[in-house]
Amino acid sequence: MLKRYKFAVLFALLLFLPMSSLQSSTIDELKDKIQDREKQISDIESEIASYQKTLDETEKKASTLNNEIIIRDTRIKKINADIRLTESNIKKAELVIETLILEILDKEQKITDRKATLAELIRTIHELEGETLIEIFLANEQISDFFGDVEYLQNLDSAIQANLMNLKDLKTILENEKELNEREKSKLSTLRSDFSARKTIEENIKKDKAALLKKTQQEEAKYQQLLDEREKARAEIIAEINEIEEQLRLLIDPSQLPPKGTKVLAWPVEDPFITQGYGYTVFAVKRSDIYQGKGHNGIDFRASIGTPILAVADGVVVDTGNTDLTCLGGSYGKWIVIKHSNNLATVYAHLSLINVKKGQEVKKGESIAYSGDSGYTLGPHLHFTVYAANTLRFAPSPSGRCRYQPYGGPIDPLDYLPSI
Repeated sequence: MLKRYKFAVLFALLLFLPMSSLQSSTIDELKDKIQDREKQISDIESEIASYQKTLDETEKKASTLNNEIIIRDTRIKKINADIRLTESNIKKAELVIETLILEILDKEQKITDRKATLAELIRTIHELEGETLIEIFLANEQISDFFGDVEYLQNLDSAIQANLMNLKDLKTILENEKELNEREKSKLSTLRSDFSARKTIEENIKKDKAALLKKTQQEEAKYQQLLDEREKARAEIIAEINEIEEQLRLLIDPSQLPPKGTKVLAWPVEDPFITQGYGYTVFAVKRSDIYQGKGHNGIDFRASIGTPILAVADGVVVDTGNTDLTCLGGSYGKWIVIKHSNNLATVYAHLSLINVKKGQEVKKGESIAYSGDSGYTLGPHLHFTVYAANTLRFAPSPSGRCRYQPYGGPIDPLDYLPSI
């Protein structure tokens, strides 16, 4: 009866290995804090959406100094909200990681306890199984006790097997929680990088606004004169780009390129929305003053200032630059060119901040920059061009307005991007 009692105690322990009340309470508190953060995140997202609506409406209006100031002020408010959103997401990620660590520790302790209890149970049953049925029968005063002991022996194997399966499930949950923990750590690292970058972008927007006010002396006539000068420079630069790329297009060898439709490139932004396609789009035809009848040499993606820009494939950064240093508002602004192993080269333009350097190796999906409205734009977006890598060139514009920018034989990016 002593062994039977010992078995009953061990079996009860095996079935009921609860988390400590203190640890359980801590996890519940953390989950409550996560819910509070999620509510805060939702509120900030609504605020950001409101700012974006204001920007969308104002950017459609006539180009006046007053509207430009409203746009820049709203962008500052929006990027500030983006910063607060990133900060809240960082706090949430930290809470999630803290919760996962406690849950991992709990699973590890449960596994250790269950293993120890199972081992003791098996030892106890081994002792019981060493007795013959005659010995068990003689050891019991009543026949009902004998059949009770036999029933214990018969049910034990299935009980142990069931708990071994439970142990296996615990290990699976533990591994899943560890993997999730690593993903959350990676997300946290990205969020911290985004936070730092958006602080820099906010400062740059403020500096740009101050520079504009200084240059125009807050006078509408001077602002319109500035726009006219930029339009003239931009038209000349675009004409030069088109002429050079018409010649470079002749160097494209289709046999050296990946087959069309192979989807060798990923999207350069999350949740992609194309605002202008490649070639002779309606906008390119309508705005012949911009495209000079040559069509659009890439595709444009909707991307508000501060949107992370991603490498579309593994590759090496051939170069980066900023045309605004020599031809302000006339060309690509801040740009990156990446060369890939499949004889494609990709260009990312109108950026607000660049994360990579010349010669750096990048991986598909890696954040390389943040979108903006540098160079010539009618609003923040990402301009994305694909060149045949053998046609890639870097040179000043023939007029000398832009001292250094990329050129190449352009290819329709949709030939290699995923289906929409």
